[in-house]
Amino acid sequence: MLWYVVVFMVFTNDFDRHIYIFQWGFPEVDQCIAFAKKNQTTLFYMAHKAYDFKRSPLNLMCVSSEGIRKLEPQRMDDIHI
Repeated sequence: MLWYVVVFMVFTNDFDRHIYIFQWGFPEVDQCIAFAKKNQTTLFYMAHKAYDFKRSPLNLMCVSSEGIRKLEPQRMDDIHI
């Protein structure tokens, strides 16, 4: 299983979730965490730039490839509240 750095962007409401997924996977979570800590400023800049500087980064974390699949967008009629 691979681990990816995911940057969560500031959101404006409960249904507005924007993320930036760094494309390099890491074989161990410890490697991912070390990379994220060392490069947090650069990763935040890359995420901010990807959103044309209109959304600011909020936080980052390492997410497994299985967890990435769970972050996939859902249509509104698929959400049960």
